[in-house]
Amino acid sequence: MKILNESLRSLALPSLLIGLAASGLAPYFPNSFKLIGITSLLLLSAILIFYIWLRILNKFIPRRFANSIFCIDSSNNLALILHPHYKRYQPPGSRLGYHEAPHNAVKRVMHEELGLKPGEYTLVSNEKKLNKYGNNQIVPKPYLVKTETGRHRFGIVEHYDYVYVCFIDGIKSSINSNLAPKWFSLDDIHKLTVNDVEKAPWGDVIPIFEKIVSEIDLLKQMDNIKFV
Repeated sequence: MKILNESLRSLALPSLLIGLAASGLAPYFPNSFKLIGITSLLLLSAILIFYIWLRILNKFIPRRFANSIFCIDSSNNLALILHPHYKRYQPPGSRLGYHEAPHNAVKRVMHEELGLKPGEYTLVSNEKKLNKYGNNQIVPKPYLVKTETGRHRFGIVEHYDYVYVCFIDGIKSSINSNLAPKWFSLDDIHKLTVNDVEKAPWGDVIPIFEKIVSEIDLLKQMDNIKFV
């Protein structure tokens, strides 16, 4: 998508310049530049229509990248929200926005779905420094990356999910009551899968949470990042 956008922009300016030049010279060379002007106008129209079509596709076709946030409190409880579409308890998460970096999406999701602002939680990362080196910048790595394969009317989509772990002190309530956030221990989630199967999280949530709990001491010893 990014390469296509850059290609369209690179074609648009020459087409516009050619069209302007042709319109200015057309009175002097009507036969030659009339054809050039019409061609340039058609090319600009095609570029504009194609660009709008790309943006529509980007909006309505499921994006292939998303994030999930396993937010843990001081008692090793996991924050889950009642997904508004599937009606299941799931970790906060979202498809990535247009050109949105996964670690930046963590800040957005934490605020939108749990009501937590930067500075109220830490993000687990084994990167000691997130410095910039010229145009390059080291960013927080996800805890793990998982893939999901689903079928869409445009074909089979392989979905990449960046899983991040965040720690908070105590328990915070959500600013969005419609999402009905709750805090679950590992035992609570196991009970939920037995007592209320319809609202139980998808099958991958428990093994990931078990892995996090088994490594909790190590994760807390890392140089966790506090967003500002």
